[in-house]
This record gives sequence, structure tokens and C-alpha cells, in this order.
Amino acid sequence: MFPKTASVQQIQRQYRTIFDQVMKTKEPLIVLNNNKPEVVIIEIGQFQELQLKAEKYEMEIVKQVIAGYKKEKAAGKLKKLNSIAELIDEN
Repeated sequence: MFPKTASVQQIQRQYRTIFDQVMKTKEPLIVLNNNKPEVVIIEIGQFQELQLKAEKYEMEIVKQVIAGYKKEKAAGKLKKLNSIAELIDEN
């Protein structure tokens, strides 16, 4: 299924109808300017859901990084560096 699109001009002329349709169908709408995608209009509930998913994903990444740090610390693999240059030289 292709996403729905509308031109900037359509938004200017029919914004209320278009916004009502997005809220009713909960389908994203890509707004085109000179036939190029510029922004996406989504229903606020979907936006909040996407934000929550992004936050949960970020927290999972943080938990993985912390677990990796603890594992390396317990194994004695950590090394004190005196400068950023030392970190860069190690790679």
C-alpha cells in the first residue's frame, strides 16, 4: 500500500478536510512541495506511540551498553586512558 500524499497547495485549500481524514483513518499523509516529500502529517496518538517506542528502544540500548561495561569491568578489560588521542589510537 502506498502512503497517501497531498500537495502544499491542497493543504492550504483543504486543511480541515485533510486533517480530519488523517485523524479518522490514522493513516500518515506525506506533504509534497514541488513533487518532493517535505513533511508527514500523523494523528497525535500515533506520534505519541512512536515517541514511546523510540524511548523504549533507547533505554534498551543504554541497558545493553551498561551490561557490556559491567561485564568488561568484571573481566578486568577496562583501561584508564589519559586523553582522547589514546582512545583514537586504539582503534
